[in-house]
Amino acid sequence: GSMQSALQAFSNGADSIYLGLKDFSARKGAKNFTIAQLAQIKGVASQLNKKIEVAINTIVEQEDLEKVVKILKVLELLKIDAIIVQDVALVPLVKKYAPSLKLYGSTQMAIHTTSGIRILKEMGFDRVVLARELTLKEIKKLRDENKDIELKVFIHGALCYSFSGLCMAS
Repeated sequence: GSMQSALQAFSNGADSIYLGLKDFSARKGAKNFTIAQLAQIKGVASQLNKKIEVAINTIVEQEDLEKVVKILKVLELLKIDAIIVQDVALVPLVKKYAPSLKLYGSTQMAIHTTSGIRILKEMGFDRVVLARELTLKEIKKLRDENKDIELKVFIHGALCYSFSGLCMAS
């Protein structure tokens, strides 16, 4: 959410952080990062051998595509480690304008089945952040069925309108 939070995470042992930018972040209440701040924290992360993942985890409107492309080019230039997306329409743009970024599927996608995981894998995703509503038993089953892709699970966090990915309904 902020430069201070990022630095604290690194100083307390985090090997990576994810953050949002001023635009296209689902965490509108957070301070979020400017491009200048992103460049600064990326410099710190590189010195510490830590990773930066940038969340563009909102639905991107047609009129915003040019702005998103500019951001993707900056992320590529800064050698950001990964991009976390909700909108699958970003996938071809990431592949074209920021091909070095790993693609992570946001929890906002509400992926909760093996078929959902497989579709993202086929699209080129490296990691899927699973829906937060899953039980430990369901997560274990998904892990057992999908050993060839990274899975991530939030152990805390807000549920928008009681279901991940439905924040706009709340």
